[in-house]
Amino acid sequence: MSEFAKRLVIERERLGLTPTAFGSQAGVGVRMQSQFEGARQPPLSYMLRLSEMGVDVLYLLTGRRCNSLPELSERERFLLENYRACDDRAKQHVLDTVTLLSR
Repeated sequence: MSEFAKRLVIERERLGLTPTAFGSQAGVGVRMQSQFEGARQPPLSYMLRLSEMGVDVLYLLTGRRCNSLPELSERERFLLENYRACDDRAKQHVLDTVTLLSR
């Protein structure tokens, strides 16, 4: 597995997506997604779609993160991971609560 493929899997997992869901959002089937997570190099059109999905394309290509935010603390990561696991209704409750607590 290439370094690019390893980083692609890391980014997909960071977004909390299965290969099927990730590929679907990127406009490819699960078979093609699996090939990209293996040895096949994806086309530019795929990379552009990944960028629109919030994938850190600079990281995919270079291994360097492209973010202006500092690394998350363990507590922040815990909150974010659990927030992402919530359904839309629960996410709205979390946002409402944080808004009230931050005033």
